[in-house]
Amino acid sequence: MQTNNNIIKKIIISINLLFNLILVKTALAAGNPADDRLKSLAEKSDYSTTAGMPPATIITNVIIYALGFLGVFFLVLILVAGFQWMTAEGNEEQLTKAKARFKNAVIGFVIVLLSYSITTAVINIYGQSL
Repeated sequence: MQTNNNIIKKIIISINLLFNLILVKTALAAGNPADDRLKSLAEKSDYSTTAGMPPATIITNVIIYALGFLGVFFLVLILVAGFQWMTAEGNEEQLTKAKARFKNAVIGFVIVLLSYSITTAVINIYGQSL
C-alpha cells in the first residue's frame, strides 16, 4: 500500500512532466529567428511592431489562449481523476468520487474542445471582415 506522500509525489511528477511537454512545444513553436531579427531591426529604427494590430485580432488571441489553458486544466483533472480511480483500492466512496470527477472532467474537456473548434471556424469564416 502506498502512502499519501508517494501518491502526492507521483501527482507532482506527472503534472511537472505535462507542463514540461507544453513548454517544449511552446519553445519549438516560438517562431522564426529571421522574424525576430526583423522585429529587432524595426525597433532600432523606431518603427512600432505592435501598432496597427486590430482589436479583433487581440480579442481572438485572448480567446484562443484562454480556451487552450482551459483544455490543459481539464486534461489535468482527467489525469488526477484517473489516478484517484486506480488508487481507490476497493473503497467504494473514493471510487464513486473518482468516477464522478472523471465524468465531469471529460464533459468539461469536450465542451472546451467544441468551443475551440467553433471559435476557430468562426474566425476562419469571418476573419476577413473582423
